[in-house]
Amino acid sequence: RESKSQIRRADALVFTKVPHPFQKYPDVRVPSFYFHQDYLPLKWVKGERPNQKEPVVTIAGIAKSRGFFQQILKSFPNAEFKKFSDHYPFNQKDLNKIMPDEKKLSLVTTEKDWVRIKELNLTRFENIAFLPLKLNGDASKLLQMIENHNDKA
Repeated sequence: RESKSQIRRADALVFTKVPHPFQKYPDVRVPSFYFHQDYLPLKWVKGERPNQKEPVVTIAGIAKSRGFFQQILKSFPNAEFKKFSDHYPFNQKDLNKIMPDEKKLSLVTTEKDWVRIKELNLTRFENIAFLPLKLNGDASKLLQMIENHNDKA
């Protein structure tokens, strides 16, 4: 997430969310690694998948959430989206605002945000799922470069 002017400081560049097939950047003069992500099926951690017409609330505390929300709309066209800032530190008050006591909703979130909220009181949600990601690309050379750098440190 650095600006282009910072490339000269880099030992390597890691590009994520690169369209598949990979579009490589020829002007980059440092080792570069390219990855794209695929969404996996929703993982239901509480309850079961509701039908498309039941109310679903989706929360995401990620920087570029459009792809996530578009993926959810494929399964739940009427989903309500609550966007939070990147790395948002969810707390119980946030979830209480999203979910009034008198309703029973389903909650769908990112895998990253599931890790943040899973220890909170989620009893008011009837069904809960997160959307896992799979990162695709050859990480072996990147990992080797990191290992070599750590060996020198």
